[in-house]
Amino acid sequence: MTLGGAEPTADPRLPAMIQALCARGADEVLIETDGVSSAEPGVVERLVEAGLQAVRLRLGAVETGAWDRHMGCPIHIKDAWKGARALLNGGVGLSVEVPLSRANLSQIGAIVAGVATRLSEVESVTLRPVAYDIPEAQSAHAADMRARAEREVVSISDMAQALMDAHAAADGHGLRVVFDAREGLPLCALSESPSLIEDVRRGRTRGGERPEGCHTCALLERCGGQSPTHAMLFGPWEVAPYKRVPRVLERNASPEPTVLYSPGLPSRRYGYGDKAEIRVVMPCNQDCTFCFVNREAPSPTRSILDKAVDEASAREVKAVVFTGGEPTLSPYLPALLSRARALEIPCRGIQTNALRLADKARVDALVHAGLNHAHVSLHAVDPIRYRAITGFGEPSDAAAGARHLVDAGVEVSISLVICQENFDHVTPTLRFIREVVGAVNVVLSVAREQHGLQRPWEQTLLSYRDAASALIEALEEGRRLGLDMGSAGTCSMPPCVLPDEALKRHVEEVLVQHREMSWEHPDEALGHVDANVFVAACETCSLRERCPGIQRTYIERRGSGEFRSVAMGLLS
Repeated sequence: MTLGGAEPTADPRLPAMIQALCARGADEVLIETDGVSSAEPGVVERLVEAGLQAVRLRLGAVETGAWDRHMGCPIHIKDAWKGARALLNGGVGLSVEVPLSRANLSQIGAIVAGVATRLSEVESVTLRPVAYDIPEAQSAHAADMRARAEREVVSISDMAQALMDAHAAADGHGLRVVFDAREGLPLCALSESPSLIEDVRRGRTRGGERPEGCHTCALLERCGGQSPTHAMLFGPWEVAPYKRVPRVLERNASPEPTVLYSPGLPSRRYGYGDKAEIRVVMPCNQDCTFCFVNREAPSPTRSILDKAVDEASAREVKAVVFTGGEPTLSPYLPALLSRARALEIPCRGIQTNALRLADKARVDALVHAGLNHAHVSLHAVDPIRYRAITGFGEPSDAAAGARHLVDAGVEVSISLVICQENFDHVTPTLRFIREVVGAVNVVLSVAREQHGLQRPWEQTLLSYRDAASALIEALEEGRRLGLDMGSAGTCSMPPCVLPDEALKRHVEEVLVQHREMSWEHPDEALGHVDANVFVAACETCSLRERCPGIQRTYIERRGSGEFRSVAMGLLS
């Protein structure tokens, strides 16, 4: 539990609050403070006695004049440093955050050096640029916020220089410097010092802008782009895309094959058969919390992709689906669609977030090349929830792209992945899909964990029982709206977690059968992969042959206690 505010130590109730939180089971109570009051006799002792364990200390300067300009009031900076030492001596865990503004740019190296020498127990310093949301309305409030932003917000080049100054000051002291880039720091600003990119913590950016040139950048996955406020104050940042990942950066070692063969088509127009999913590009213009693709893996070459299409045709698949990453970022996509059409593969699809397809001309070009199916991701209608899941973009743009596809005669299905951020938001999302996109097929799935990939799994995953309520609600609402509802199977949940009545009512949507999938590379077979597994209760279950199975990582995380054997007569 974090207690913040303007200055929480100014509230005399703070010790009682900390004590109450600890009594109610809080594992850790942390306060955010400027540290000044901690220099007063007895303050730290009272807080520690109440149960305080950690402090996030805001240090704006080492010199009084700069501190006063930064904080907007006359505070003796020596008291903040004295308070920091008192907290450390009291056994409180201390992390330091430096608010970065124009007023203290010249102080950054001195602040970090001061932490390294005077607060040597501190392990890391975070630089966090000040930021403002400037209202669009022309009001006194908007004018005041813009004036503050113009006075305090740091330019991108100055951010990069501050990070370099901080690293130089920390060098040799064992002090780590972290840059909080949630407000956007284009990584090409660090092209002369790429090793510093490892310490840029993007977080979940708020609508970072990515010009067209960013889509070819090898570091697209790691970059938060330019914040709208920066663009407003300083103009568009002139991007310089990385042609390759700098050698000094560690790559995600999780392997990523190019082709996935599996039974079952994405479209119902072509009957039953096998399909090939071909990953044409690994980067994406979104950063979904549950994505299980290693998007930092190298993208396949054009020759490998051509060979993958040819081999899929030789296997007589009925569908080839181009995926990624985000396939519309690949310059090869139109040519690959044309190649699949020339080889007479019936279904030629893409898996896409459709953001770039809000441009109708791009849709027309893909349809002309041979596109006739699209599986579009749309996980929330509320923009805040949408960006919390995807990191970038607007649901209105995704829906506009899907609608352009429908209008162009492309068969469209919508992917709705149930996770912590949207499990209570499925009804408005389905209504939005029906109204804007049309009476399309909606495929429901549940966020699943993937070994070897760093994702915010703890803030993303749901138990099957919790996800089941959202799944049932979605299936019921979909029927009322006239949507063609279905379940993703391998990425969904075993039907036995549904209550009996819901299982009887929606048996055809949730029994999608177990699939065995083969992950391959055109030049090397990577072996046969059984995507899901079964547990002891499954052996006597009447649904065993039609059940998609259970995600292996789910059992590792939660065990197998919630699964049951369904009796033969239940569905009759």
